[in-house]
Amino acid sequence: YSLISKGTESHSLRAVRGSLFSKAKKRPDLVRKVFSYYKENGFSKTYKLVNDRLDKPMVLGYSTVGEIVEVGAMNSFFQVGDRVACSGGGYATHSEINYSPHNLMCKVPSGVKDLDAIFTTTGAIAMHGIRQSKATIGENILVVGLGLIGNLTIQILQSLGCNVIGLDINEYALDFAKKTKLLKSENIFSIKDPDLLDKVMNLTKGKGVDKSLLTAQTTSDDPVKISGELLIDRGTMVVTGLMPLNIPRDIFYAKELQIKFSRSYGPGRYDNVYEEKSIDYPIGYVRWTINRNMESFLELIDQGKVNPSALISHQYNVENAAKAYDLIKNKKEPCMAVSLSFLNDKDSRSFLIV
Repeated sequence: YSLISKGTESHSLRAVRGSLFSKAKKRPDLVRKVFSYYKENGFSKTYKLVNDRLDKPMVLGYSTVGEIVEVGAMNSFFQVGDRVACSGGGYATHSEINYSPHNLMCKVPSGVKDLDAIFTTTGAIAMHGIRQSKATIGENILVVGLGLIGNLTIQILQSLGCNVIGLDINEYALDFAKKTKLLKSENIFSIKDPDLLDKVMNLTKGKGVDKSLLTAQTTSDDPVKISGELLIDRGTMVVTGLMPLNIPRDIFYAKELQIKFSRSYGPGRYDNVYEEKSIDYPIGYVRWTINRNMESFLELIDQGKVNPSALISHQYNVENAAKAYDLIKNKKEPCMAVSLSFLNDKDSRSFLIV
């Protein structure tokens, strides 16, 4: 199986289908590289390079589960037949056969279902955001954005013994959170609730929230402003989602609030030595890497402390993958998590990881 992340993959689709101008506006770093290449190689070669790149199809998917059918000569971690969860764009793709480096995969405990294990990547993202916040038992934690990452964040925080409050503006997300009962209804609010501040203060006995985790994908700066209003003095705001960061200086300065960012699955992300060459960081220096976050999330599932498959709103076989993306792209109906199955009549699992 593989997991379609509505937020991440719809963002990728919009980026691919955007005009050349819109792409350039979003990625000025690449524009500078194009100009640098143009100065050295001239217009003709630059034009061909850019068009070749724009015409290249994008491989989607970054969270899968399957069986190993072959291992590399230097492998000493895995065996053929192991059931594994895999992460990473370009590796854990929506494909029947994938190649995955060691540090981007881990064994799935026997008690964990495939449809739970496909959330390992997104679970690691949620877990890294929580680790960045340094949330502890008994703290009041605000989660702004009740999408896929937000719901996983809530489950993990509650397993830690935190008092979690969830915010969103989307009615489907709010109703979904209440329907699944992963968080108490009285702890779920709309950002637009005029009495939001009073209600949160009442829930926290007048204290406010210790930490705020922003997991939303939005063009609004409401999550930042609301966090500033609800955080306690010297509280911490962690940004995991995609949103503008127009910091209201007065309130952030007055409370001396701390702003932190959470980069994807954890330490090791975007490091080719870690991801591609499978050279790990010593555990004494870096306790929670990508791989250790993945393992930790799978252990929470195995212990029954999180239930990620409850977030699946739609399931498709790979033959109907186009319908799944049509659902996301055209927003024909609301959805949360979407799974793709590679099962067929002959194999118990035909999604194979090499």
